Order: sequence, then C-alpha cells, then structure tokens
Amino acid sequence: MGMFSKFLRRNQEIAPGVQIQEHRGVRSLHLGTRHVQSAMRIRNPQELELEYTRCMMAFPLFCEQPRDALMIGLGGGSVIRFLHAKMPEVSLITIENNEEVLHAARAWFNLPEDEHHVVHIGDGATYVATCAHAADVILVDAFDGHDLAPMLGSELFYFDCQRALREGGVLAVNLWGGDPRFDLWLNYIRAAFDGRVLCLPAKARGNVIAFGVNSTDVPGHTQLMRRARAMQPVLGLDLTGYVKTLEAINPFRIAMR
Repeated sequence: MGMFSKFLRRNQEIAPGVQIQEHRGVRSLHLGTRHVQSAMRIRNPQELELEYTRCMMAFPLFCEQPRDALMIGLGGGSVIRFLHAKMPEVSLITIENNEEVLHAARAWFNLPEDEHHVVHIGDGATYVATCAHAADVILVDAFDGHDLAPMLGSELFYFDCQRALREGGVLAVNLWGGDPRFDLWLNYIRAAFDGRVLCLPAKARGNVIAFGVNSTDVPGHTQLMRRARAMQPVLGLDLTGYVKTLEAINPFRIAMR
C-alpha cells in the first residue's frame, strides 16, 4: 500500500459527511455511510467502475443521437468522465446540491469541466421544473448516502422530467430495487411516461435503472439490436446483453419488430 493510500486512510473525511477512500486502485466517494456513491479506477478513470452506471449509459438504445443531457446528482463525476471520453459531442449540464461533493469531484476524481460539461450547485427538482423541452436525455442518480433525495421521490418530479425532455428523449433513473418504495417510485415514472418505462437491473447489486421513453412508441427488438451493435464498440459496453435483459425483464413492452 503506497503513501497515497495511507494518506487517504488518515484523512478519509474531507468535509462533514463526505469521505474519500481508496482500495486496490479504486477510489470511492461516500456520503456518511459505507455505501459507495461513486468509484473511479485510477489507472482508467474514463471507464465506468460500477455496473449500475454502465446500465445508465444504455440510454442511446432509446435516444440514438442525443445533442444534450441533464444530470441530477454529480457524485464523483463518473458519467461526466465517460461522456467526455466516449460521446464528446453531447453537451451535459449537471445539477448537484452539495457543494462539498463538487469540491471532492474536482480534487479527487478528475472531473472534466469545459463548455460541453458544466456543473451547477442547486436543487435538481427545481431546475427540471423550469426547463421544458430542454434536453434529449435526463439522468437521475441522487442518493444522499441514506435515501433518494426527497423531491426526487415525488410524482410531480417525474412529470416535470417528462416535460423537460424533447420528443424522442429518454429519462434514466437509478433506483434501489430493495427499497419498499420501489414500486411507488416506478409507478410515478410510469404515470409520467404513459407506461413507456423499461427496467434494467444491474448485476450483483440492488440497483435498477428505469428508462422512461418520451415518444409515442418504444423501440422494438430490431431497432434496439441495431442501435446496440452500432454503439457497443463506441461505448465499450455490453449493449446487446442489455437488450436481452430488457426483453427478459420487460417482455410485454418490447415488440419483436
């Protein structure tokens, strides 16, 4: 274990409720609990270390050529690093309500910020409510270490997300499948998107990504597989495997066309 790891062990808490840890080449962000909020492999920072974040990046299956994205919840900036490297043409605005998390992402997690990747401190629910038809993709990953941020667990929030998306856009929400409110949250998303919602569970964890499709029709098998094969070498993700899982988990929502 190198000197840097020893330094981290002695100084895990960099601000009240914000801790940085490092183990076997992976740096992680924690918000007052043992749960990992974000992780980065130091030798390969642009790749996604956590499976649920890889599942979230399946959004091109539903929105093939996004121009811009809005993210609620920064964490260690895993998604920003990934999009910066793999889809640099996509403009991304991130809303984070904890300024210390932003400081940690800048200092410890190689957060890229330029004209295409901007982070604002503020309330994500309030921001979404004020920007109708403003984005092709909305990504929501806003657990505070204990729970989903309260405003993001409301039905109104998901209707605001639907209004903030352009036609043909997609919402991707990280939910905890073991939470007793999971079905409630999922029903909120279904109500906002007229039932056009598909779930993708992450392997070996309780995370479930819910995709709300802001279109009159959900892409069918042929479309999804075509998009998966086209984007798989670009993103370096098992998109064809994700399509198979989507079809197994949501058998009545993907038409075989």
